[in-house]
Amino acid sequence: ALAQGQARDAIEHFQTGLLEKPDSPELQVGLGLAWLQLGNDASAERALAIALELRPDDAAAHQALGRLRIRQQGYGDAIEHLERVLTTEPTHYPINADLAAAFEKQGSIHEALEARSQLAILAPDQLPNLRSLARLEIELANLSAAQATLRRIHQQQPDDFSVAFNLAMLLATSVPVSEPAAAESLDLAQQLYRTHRHDAACADLLSIAYAANGRFGDATRSALRAQELARADAALSAAIDDHLTRYAQEQLVTAPLLR
Repeated sequence: ALAQGQARDAIEHFQTGLLEKPDSPELQVGLGLAWLQLGNDASAERALAIALELRPDDAAAHQALGRLRIRQQGYGDAIEHLERVLTTEPTHYPINADLAAAFEKQGSIHEALEARSQLAILAPDQLPNLRSLARLEIELANLSAAQATLRRIHQQQPDDFSVAFNLAMLLATSVPVSEPAAAESLDLAQQLYRTHRHDAACADLLSIAYAANGRFGDATRSALRAQELARADAALSAAIDDHLTRYAQEQLVTAPLLR
């Protein structure tokens, strides 16, 4: 019934079952999940608490309470419930995903990064997790790891503009920039610019990639084009002015402007 969204029918089913088997943790968990689906947090919590009294290590009950606490912004309690399950089921993907979300919403960025990294090991091709992982790596300035994660996403979704843009930017501004990284960044930047010629940020990215390859004349021309396109964007215009100064001195841009 739950799978069909018929939560009220499911509640009646579980309540009838509990009349015959009042000590069934499975029925209590089912009842709690049905109440959750209806948005009745108090009734859900009662049923799930009873389930844990009957079976303290019930994974489904702990996971459901963890999700309930996330919804209620009780992130510390949520983490406690979810970690309880992972002590016996460390490779349980949905619970690891819930734990990562709880850490992120709590603001525990390092713990969230660790949880997201574990998820990437458990399911390497899960794009939503890889996107979250890349965002956390960038936030923590772990840019070499972010490059690797963005490349994994780009391999699966080569037409994703923001992923290609950020990957090219990180490659071109890495310190020190290697010859293969510089070449890859330029290839990506040229591909993006071909389809976004009126995008000031793309023109600026192209200039940064040219500079990473030692082509400062081309970098200056692209930056001047970006400057024309960015007249209404004061912040980007200021950044481009700084880039032009750097190119005149044959210096690389090392501060990435990410999307």
